[in-house]
Amino acid sequence: TNSIEKDNNVVKIFPNPTNNILNIESLETINQIELFDFNGRKIYSVEQESNAVSVNLDKFSKGIYLLQIATKNGVETKRVIKNSFFFKTRLTN
Repeated sequence: TNSIEKDNNVVKIFPNPTNNILNIESLETINQIELFDFNGRKIYSVEQESNAVSVNLDKFSKGIYLLQIATKNGVETKRVIKNSFFFKTRLTN
């Protein structure tokens, strides 16, 4: 598998850090998304055929995760930070 050029305009993830919903947008069609915990265990996987995908991280604990986004031109890995709901509540009050 080839690596996608590390051009920030190819794949965008936001918001990062996130409290719940992570949005993924790509200039290329996204074929698959995989989420790994920091120990390298795959904890989420979905096959897609879209340029924009939303992933609900609600059931995952706060921490750092690795997100792999696969397109026809390769795989890009991004670091995702999941905040706790408590942290979100404190910030919005």
